[in-house]
Amino acid sequence: MKQVKLLQGVIPVIMTPFTEDQEINEGALRRFVRRFLDAGAHGLFGLG
Repeated sequence: MKQVKLLQGVIPVIMTPFTEDQEINEGALRRFVRRFLDAGAHGLFGLG
């Protein structure tokens, strides 16, 4: 039988920031990720 692992902890949704030219704003995305992880998030759920 297959063992099922449950997700636990805080896993916030993080939206992808874009520039005015519709390019991914990598700097803003890095700041979002770092802020959530520094605040204690256990994972991130990426949403476009």
